[in-house]
Amino acid sequence: MPDPYARRQISSTIIQCTTIITDENTPCLTTVTQSAARCQQHHLEYTTSFREYKEHAAASEAIALSVPMALSNVKNLKKPEAVEERLRNVKQLVDALQGEVDGRLMHRLRFFHNNWDQGHEIRIRMQQTKLDEAKKLQRRLEVRLEDLMEEDRLRDLQKKSVAKENITPRSRCEIDPLDASSLQIDTAGKIQGYRNISFAWPIRAKRISCCSTQPQTIDYSDGLYATSGYSSVCKPRTTNSISQSRGRPNVRSSCSPSHINLPPLKKKSLSYFKLFFCLSGWLLILRGLGLFDPLAHLKLTGFLYLAMLAA
Repeated sequence: MPDPYARRQISSTIIQCTTIITDENTPCLTTVTQSAARCQQHHLEYTTSFREYKEHAAASEAIALSVPMALSNVKNLKKPEAVEERLRNVKQLVDALQGEVDGRLMHRLRFFHNNWDQGHEIRIRMQQTKLDEAKKLQRRLEVRLEDLMEEDRLRDLQKKSVAKENITPRSRCEIDPLDASSLQIDTAGKIQGYRNISFAWPIRAKRISCCSTQPQTIDYSDGLYATSGYSSVCKPRTTNSISQSRGRPNVRSSCSPSHINLPPLKKKSLSYFKLFFCLSGWLLILRGLGLFDPLAHLKLTGFLYLAMLAA
């Protein structure tokens, strides 16, 4: 007759937990009396680890469907916004693949260090290859994004430079009008506040044309104009050397059809200037005849000079 306690002895065979603990070197060796090869604590860790790398695997497969992995497609992206969107998706794919590979490796090391699953190993190698390709694509997209941002920055600088130069639109060969209202004349007879201009007191101005290597001389004699000194590169054509009208002359450049209007010197100012010298001469004659003493002559001359400046 068989022993009735034999089946109970077989069913209660002592099994040791072979799970590697967190230091990745020491086995658990906890005694278990159930059919599972792990203790209760490590069985819970096993199920948690299995669920985590499965979730990463599902996420990587879902993202890979919407992300083109070909490196040649990077050059077709012309806007930084499109590159940023693609780069964001690739980073998510890299994180998912990295999570799956790391999770599978840790799962195999802790729970199957004595009995490796061949299918598990094939999956790890396949996902590692995809991870390397995704990282290469990520680096290529980052370089592409930097190039596009640099191009946009240079384009913005060029637009600002062109806008700054085109505040006052002018032709390349056009002679700029001499704006007398913007000039400041000091006592030495020099003009300040205008580029490339010198002034010979009282009624001559000289400037450099934008398309000529020789200076242009403008004679303000008696409120009229005379132009001279241009090179053959951009020589102006005028009807006469001195305009017949007392208005603004019409100077036309040979390389530009633009009309240049130069402001005339006021006739009224010249009249006061002549009147001052005329009265000063008469006062000098009267002083010579003894009709004025020197102090009265000096006061009257100063008064006339101030009156002329005020006019």
